[in-house]
Amino acid sequence: MKVLASIAVLLIFGFFGCAPRESKSKSQLLDEIIQAQGLRQYSEQMKAASTANAKETARMSYEQIKQRYPTLQKETLEKIRLATDKYTETVMAAWPVEDSMAVWKEKYGAEFSESELKQILAQLKSPLGQKELAASKRAVEAWRAFITDRQKAAAEAAMKEQGEAIQRAFAEAKTGRE
Repeated sequence: MKVLASIAVLLIFGFFGCAPRESKSKSQLLDEIIQAQGLRQYSEQMKAASTANAKETARMSYEQIKQRYPTLQKETLEKIRLATDKYTETVMAAWPVEDSMAVWKEKYGAEFSESELKQILAQLKSPLGQKELAASKRAVEAWRAFITDRQKAAAEAAMKEQGEAIQRAFAEAKTGRE
């Protein structure tokens, strides 16, 4: 009987020792939360919007210069165009998506233990959690579009106003008035 009990104990310990473990690192749990919340996709959208905004700002600046100084030589215009391209590249390189995810993981992860992260992840994967995430994504998209549209309209108006002010300053300088 003792032999059978010993064998049973060994089998049980052997089974539990070989069974796959669900233990995930804190980093892996945070990666799953990022995935569940769609944060990487949101960061990529923000990056794309930032890039589009930088390109549009550079294009508008270049076009205004061409309009204000129609006699500029082609070589000078090309240098100005290259400078506006450099502006766009600099803005695009300011924050890689991976870097933004690392910052999020560091700051968010510092607030929770592994056990708490597991609970958060379980809640996110629940039906109510999925519903909340879907609603949040739609709301954030509408929010982002609102801000982007308002910012673009304000930038266009401000750039036009700035251009007119610069033209007036040059016109006044030519006539000797200040």
